[in-house]
Amino acid sequence: MDNIQTLLASIEPYEKARVEKIRQNIVNGLQQIPNVDYDKNRLEQELIYYIEKLDISEEKQRLANHLKYFRETMNEEGHGVGKKLGFIAQEMGR
Repeated sequence: MDNIQTLLASIEPYEKARVEKIRQNIVNGLQQIPNVDYDKNRLEQELIYYIEKLDISEEKQRLANHLKYFRETMNEEGHGVGKKLGFIAQEMGR
């Protein structure tokens, strides 16, 4: 669990650069196609749509919540804890 938490925190500095790099690659690709007429406003709309799809902040938050819940469940006693941990582990893999 500690390793996953560490890896989750380690990707933080790369997020903004990752999205900007993808955006720039799309723009560069369009510039390399000769004689293509396109609506720049529509391109911006499409870029925003795809960049939003690339946003992983929700997934990061979900994983952090699952890690917290897993640790809390590890401290519980009683029947069914193993099943609960299995379910949480399965959810972390999504």
